[in-house]
Amino acid sequence: MRVTSAQFVGFMPRRSPESRYHPFEAAAFLRDNRIDDVRGGDPGRMRAVEAVLGQSVRNLLHGREPAVDLPKAARFLCDFDVLAARLTAADRELGAVLADLDGTARGLAEVDGARAAEVRALAGALRRSSGILRLAPGQLPEQLLSRLGGRDGPLLDRLVRRAAAYKSGPWLKPLTTTAGGWRETVTYLRGSASAACFDRAGRLVIVDDRRWLEVLDLSGAEPPLLYRTGEGEPTGLACDGTLAAVSTRDGPIGLVEFASGRRDPLVPDAGATLAVAFTGPGRLASGGTDGLVRLWDVAAGVEIGRLDAGEVVHALLPIDEDTLLVGTDPDAGTRTAIQRWNPRTRRREALSADHYWPVTALALGADAGLVVAAANDELSAWRLPDLSPAWRVTIERVTFHSLACLGDRLLAGDSGGTLRLLSLGDGREIKRVPPHGGLVPAIAVDADRGRFVTGSYDQTVRLWDAAALEEPGTPWHAQRVSALAPAPGGDRLLSGAHDGRVLLWDARTCAPRGEIGRHEHWVSAVVPLPGDRAASAGWDGTVRIWDLGTGGPPAVITTGDDHITCLACTPGGDLAVTASVDSVIRVWDLARGEQAASITVPDGRVVAVDVDGGRVRWLDESGRLFSWRPGTGGGDGGGPAARDLRAEAVRDADVMRPDAWKVTACRFGAPGGTVLAGLADGRVLAAGADGITEIFAGAGCGPAAIACDFACDFAGGLAGGLAGGLAGGLAGGLAGGLVLAAYGVPRVASDNTARLWTGPDRESPAVLVGDLPWTAAAVAPGGGRVYLGDEAGTVHVAEPVPPGISRPDRDPGSR
Repeated sequence: MRVTSAQFVGFMPRRSPESRYHPFEAAAFLRDNRIDDVRGGDPGRMRAVEAVLGQSVRNLLHGREPAVDLPKAARFLCDFDVLAARLTAADRELGAVLADLDGTARGLAEVDGARAAEVRALAGALRRSSGILRLAPGQLPEQLLSRLGGRDGPLLDRLVRRAAAYKSGPWLKPLTTTAGGWRETVTYLRGSASAACFDRAGRLVIVDDRRWLEVLDLSGAEPPLLYRTGEGEPTGLACDGTLAAVSTRDGPIGLVEFASGRRDPLVPDAGATLAVAFTGPGRLASGGTDGLVRLWDVAAGVEIGRLDAGEVVHALLPIDEDTLLVGTDPDAGTRTAIQRWNPRTRRREALSADHYWPVTALALGADAGLVVAAANDELSAWRLPDLSPAWRVTIERVTFHSLACLGDRLLAGDSGGTLRLLSLGDGREIKRVPPHGGLVPAIAVDADRGRFVTGSYDQTVRLWDAAALEEPGTPWHAQRVSALAPAPGGDRLLSGAHDGRVLLWDARTCAPRGEIGRHEHWVSAVVPLPGDRAASAGWDGTVRIWDLGTGGPPAVITTGDDHITCLACTPGGDLAVTASVDSVIRVWDLARGEQAASITVPDGRVVAVDVDGGRVRWLDESGRLFSWRPGTGGGDGGGPAARDLRAEAVRDADVMRPDAWKVTACRFGAPGGTVLAGLADGRVLAAGADGITEIFAGAGCGPAAIACDFACDFAGGLAGGLAGGLAGGLAGGLAGGLVLAAYGVPRVASDNTARLWTGPDRESPAVLVGDLPWTAAAVAPGGGRVYLGDEAGTVHVAEPVPPGISRPDRDPGSR
């Protein structure tokens, strides 16, 4: 059976009215009903499956003898076939599965603590994987194997063995964790986060851009509440404990009363509403594009006053019932962007000046008597009550979208998915972590419990322990990993990232060994060199040669290009070739640090370069492969010889959409001059030097990186593995080994998978599922380990597991 085949346990036998209240016998149900594959079934059949399974769970959890039924419920809910069927039967069944698991774990806590812990572990794994499972329920086996493979207990052991039964061929076993211990993904939203806050009871209230409002009890004691907020794109959120107000870009302010679920909206007479805040019991303030702050009596649903700010209002921060801070567009003359008002007297009492950009977020540092403002890439602090300046910092190439204060610390979320921890006293940056794959517009603090949450455009909501965030932590990259390469000797790994640093890691465990050095901009490539050296290139326009043995300062080659995107070196380390964003290919003599040749390439972004034996090759994103020998006049007509891989593939394979032909990643260096190219639709193109091409794989997005190794003998399982598949189509060019593709382009559509092909059946690759899109990949010499870098700056190591995993008996009667 294929990995993606969701399974379903058959229909319950009809029960008489006299027996309908008897406890449901899950064991008998599983024993007496055959397994039917419902993948691709008709809608009526799917609805029937959903009804049968839902009723089965309800009978177990809510029967007349719950204490007796709970162990049976746990076994039933942790059955792989039941789980797969429920996730396939209905689009929104995952939420019901999580609710059932949480309820069962709570009920079992006093009866069977060990079994309750197993159920909680499964619920946690599914919650962390919920974003992927909602999009692709067929990923369930990989998710369970990845997240629960090391857990003990009879329920989870049985579950993992069943998941492995639907995994054909080898699979990827993660050797490093995929998330820091100081944060947890508590939910996946239906859309992108818009705003969040905690209510007085410590519940999290969050609204997304699809107009859903969720109220979450993070202790798990109460089920989540879900409400529709009405029409209009949400822009802000306020909560007084019993009522939530949601501002919208269309103007109306949606009101959600938690007891009843809905209240009539408040409707301003003009403009979009960008911010809301409760200023006292039953009192709400709103502001927007008309430059007015409106004061509302919420119970009566009427406007009771106005404050004329004179500029677009982006943020509101109530200090007390007599003080309201307003963040606005800067005044054209004085650049005033923060105003202090008294809502009772409706008088403006203070101003702050010297902002070039709108103040879009405000936060109160009560302990320090400061208010902090975010304006584009600038953070500023102002003393209360006169709004005199305290400090100001500017961080280039980011935009701040959310702020919160926690004790003497400031939390700031930016446009790249990064969370920054700063000193509230002077604005000094203490720590920077990239927990999200998209803009962070929401931070909510629960100071009484020492925690906070962040919400992002990547649809995740993460819970943080404030004390653990202060700890030094692992010195990973602060931004996405952009390059990986095994260092000479095989016991170390090199990495480069968008934070400009080049790091060295233990190749077996991915424990960091330290920083080699850094570029002044993004690192785009790292390449090992003979003599315990390494080369790196970056967007600062330099190539740097590092001595890994001495750790001394690098030899720096200034290329003259603004941004270097690609780097390759000859095996002997004497020549290097670079490509830049302005389409210039340069060949370098590394011993002398001088340019040997250059050429301006035809239009098209260069995805990868290669140099070997004096021949330079590059592939552009349209699928054109060029070959050039500097000093010889190149190919036909005195220029580089060109080869259109797209035309060859269409000739040898099926016709593909034009937009699917964008090349997102490339790997040179396969035997016989074969090139591996990742395409935007997820497929991988293998082009041999003899003009034969083959296309395999497929996913919902393109690879961000491709790595390969064709000299490995993977416990006998990989030797010649690709020979039976690709080599036949490429005239023996690939003589065995493996191909690894890390998917993540575009990141908003990524399924967070890395796929490994090791045999002739390229329809069933090994899969590793991460928490974030993958951004870099490498394979250890011999193929015993693979390395992946992710969007958050973390480097992971995984081990390919050979074929031959023990497959449990699938006969229904064996259960």
